[in-house]
Amino acid sequence: YYTAACREEICGLEIEDVIVEHETPHLHIRDNLTRGKDGEKAGEKRAARNRQLPIPQELIRLGFLDYVRGIAAEGHVALFPECYVSTAKRGGAFLYERAWIHMVDYIADRMPLPPAPNGKGADIHSIRALGSSFYEVDGVNEILRADVMGHARTGTNAKHYSKRMQTEGPEVILRERREFMERYVP
Repeated sequence: YYTAACREEICGLEIEDVIVEHETPHLHIRDNLTRGKDGEKAGEKRAARNRQLPIPQELIRLGFLDYVRGIAAEGHVALFPECYVSTAKRGGAFLYERAWIHMVDYIADRMPLPPAPNGKGADIHSIRALGSSFYEVDGVNEILRADVMGHARTGTNAKHYSKRMQTEGPEVILRERREFMERYVP
């Protein structure tokens, strides 16, 4: 919810993908062995999905970094090892089958969940769509929105000339991304 990352990206994180020793603690969404098969790193759908997402302050307040330290102390590589109990390597699907069906029922008891135009009910990807919808307001920088969502940049400037991560560095960019995410996500 807080990052608008897709279920496989979040469920497939490894401990080393959580960067704590940084001015802005963040997640590095990238290919890794947890989401890969047969010793090969995998998991990104496309190059734009390799990105750094700040960990929102609310997740830190809720104890996420303590959880990361606890899982690391137990000797795990995967951040959510319980999602990878089978060889299928579909941690998000495991979460969906075991937890989402109960979560959507809980949410539906408290607020309306309108179906999609095709009649399909809310699914776990709906959280990602909701996240993108939070950024659908006047004045939102489309490059920033695309980078946070892991979407391909469009247009010549965005694709070829915008190099702020390289020129200003991750300290500046990650701080801006965190402020952006926290400003628009209720």
